[in-house]
Amino acid sequence: MLRKIFLFNAINCPDGIENPFIMLRLGETLYELGDVNKAKDYLLRAYILEGYSIFENEEEKYFDVIKSEI
Repeated sequence: MLRKIFLFNAINCPDGIENPFIMLRLGETLYELGDVNKAKDYLLRAYILEGYSIFENEEEKYFDVIKSEI
């Protein structure tokens, strides 16, 4: 839960909203907390900012959340 709070705070840092790593980690955290709809938003943002490469070393389940959106 704290991880989610820290990541939402990180978005407010300079360039935080444009940081694909923050978007990815926030999406993964929300997914694991069961908020798949909100997770999809942040995982999609990560994909838009960085492309598939940001998902290459992550579990496939996170990319699966956005597959139908791209």
